Amino acid sequence: MLDKNEFKRLVKLTKETDSFYLEKRGLVEGYDPTGKYAFDEWKHLLGKDIRDRYESLHQDLLYTGEKQDFDEAVNEFETINAVLMDINE
Repeated sequence: MLDKNEFKRLVKLTKETDSFYLEKRGLVEGYDPTGKYAFDEWKHLLGKDIRDRYESLHQDLLYTGEKQDFDEAVNEFETINAVLMDINE
């Protein structure tokens, strides 16, 4: 992985780009794209309806018979959270 300073710079650049894109399209209401990832603060929003929708994506988006594994996705979110917490993001 990149050194921490370079990684932090890239995260900041990505956030600024996302913020510009979302604001330009009026999609920022109730969401701060420049804020910390803070998965623990929004993990509770991933309820059964989100799980069911995620696990059905293979049928209408990926065109495969392989069901998506929601728990694997949540584990990835937790991994991303740990990496971003390490650089105070």
